[in-house]
Amino acid sequence: NGAGTRTTNERADLRIAKQTNGPGTADNVLSASQTTVTYTLTVTNDGPDSTTGIVVNDAIPGFVTGRTTVTASTVPPGWTCATGASVICRSGTTPLANGASATIVLTVQRALFDSAGSGASTCGGVPINNAFCNTAGVGIDANVAGSVGEINTANNSASDWLQVDRVALFQIDDLVGH
Repeated sequence: NGAGTRTTNERADLRIAKQTNGPGTADNVLSASQTTVTYTLTVTNDGPDSTTGIVVNDAIPGFVTGRTTVTASTVPPGWTCATGASVICRSGTTPLANGASATIVLTVQRALFDSAGSGASTCGGVPINNAFCNTAGVGIDANVAGSVGEINTANNSASDWLQVDRVALFQIDDLVGH
């Protein structure tokens, strides 16, 4: 009967960019002495129309269930984020206008599995060795009021790499009997 469906000619072109820590790749290595890594996700609406219903998904590389802490430290007004092994952020009915951007910053606290043994591969076209390739994606939830169609899905994912160095964990027991 068509209930719950709508037709619109409005469209948006969302694109996403991902950055591990600061600009460039010099800080894409989490050394044994470092405890946190940040991911900055920037969603831009290249239009031509505004949209609601934006969904961002980012799987956290090296996540250790029950040990890794993930915080959405920067979230656009009106958006919500659920954190865990994968972070899912939603704009809900908050619109992103043509030409506007929304930034999400995720802070990840060790414990993390190390990336040693990951081997050689590429990440976003960049050769990497013994590092995780982390890809974030963006899309539009058509069930949200005010959402429009996506016109270019080719720019709906972005990748960056992270090398997580091993941390030695050990305990020394006093066997002398003090």
